[in-house]
Amino acid sequence: MKILLDTHILIWIAGNETHRFSPKILDILENRRENEFFVSLASIWEIAIKSALKKPNFPYKADIMLQQMQKVGIRLLSITPNNVVGVSELPLIHNDPFDRLLIVQAKQEKLQLLTADQLILQYDQSFILDTRTI
Repeated sequence: MKILLDTHILIWIAGNETHRFSPKILDILENRRENEFFVSLASIWEIAIKSALKKPNFPYKADIMLQQMQKVGIRLLSITPNNVVGVSELPLIHNDPFDRLLIVQAKQEKLQLLTADQLILQYDQSFILDTRTI
């Protein structure tokens, strides 16, 4: 399975917050032979912004996150003009531009989007996976 990790999922993985995942999701995350993992450049951008704002309880740095991703084989997914244009076709359920872009990327690139975001889950698409219920 090809899986796009939502930004908060990447942060939970980096923070070793495995208690946030169902046992099946943990199995999926640990099975790197059968699953290929991606993180959008939009997520790295979001982390860079939060880091620059010096948000409390946010110890993550975009450059360190990129290095750690490479070490464990998570691939970086670029943003294409088609991805950007596709955002305009989404219903306005979610106003977060980063999350809207992730939804479009997952759909266009035929990836499963792994998330726990209630607003993203409202899109009710088969390619959007809820980390808490699977």
